[in-house]
Amino acid sequence: MRAEVKGVFSTDVGNLKHFVPKERDFGILFRVMVGPEGIDAEESFDITVCTPEWFRQQYELSDVVVARHHLIVFEYDYDRIVNKIKSIIERCEGSSWNEVAEKVARYGYWEFEDYTEGMEMARMMCKCGETLSTVQVPNEIELFVYTDFEMDEINAMEINDPLDIPDPEREVWRCPHCERIYVFDGNKVIRTYVLEEDEEGENGGK
Repeated sequence: MRAEVKGVFSTDVGNLKHFVPKERDFGILFRVMVGPEGIDAEESFDITVCTPEWFRQQYELSDVVVARHHLIVFEYDYDRIVNKIKSIIERCEGSSWNEVAEKVARYGYWEFEDYTEGMEMARMMCKCGETLSTVQVPNEIELFVYTDFEMDEINAMEINDPLDIPDPEREVWRCPHCERIYVFDGNKVIRTYVLEEDEEGENGGK
């Protein structure tokens, strides 16, 4: 899987292509929308495009700075800036979107970058391009699927509070767009089920 730049805009200026800085030294946020190549899905990565002097003015002389998520330029040339961003980002690839996005995040601030470790598997990208997230509760993604054996064990417990019901052994997610079903063992997908049309049902059968 390879990254693809879907679009670029800014929350600082209205039209980046026709923008003319009022001063020689400037810093502008470029919000780069990136997703898997050939798939209609995207997430945002923010890059501050700035001149060396503008960057220096943001800090004290005694500061020691790690300049992540910055692109240093000496003049404003929209086409050259965007071409450079594309050349850097679109060489990022990996076996999954999360792996690709983590590589892109070296260059731009990923909208999911501050998620805590416990929330890492609270989101993933479906093979259809839909971003699946169980961060919000309730949600339409996570399904609670119990085996008969698990239900027998639960029924044998003296549970007064529904919140005390144990989670099922496997976590199961459903994509609301393509209806794929993902079964997890911990943080790893171990089964993927794809919806098939019921030909009998289509022809009016039961």
